[in-house]
Amino acid sequence: MNIGLPEVLIVVLILLLIFGGRRIPELGRALGTGFRNLREHVGPKPPGGGEIDEGEEAPRPSSTERVEDEETAERP
Repeated sequence: MNIGLPEVLIVVLILLLIFGGRRIPELGRALGTGFRNLREHVGPKPPGGGEIDEGEEAPRPSSTERVEDEETAERP
């Protein structure tokens, strides 16, 4: 399913009619901020705190590693 130029123009015209020219940049900024916050809170954080390149995957713990939290570490 490819989106071509006519479809994009139709969507832009509808957005202009609904929101007007002044509100579209505000909506774009709000969407960008929302996606950025969502990615920060949901996505895995790479070691070192850097950004993940699109070509590489974030390291994930193997299923054999045991993750201990404070409660299980204190049990005898």
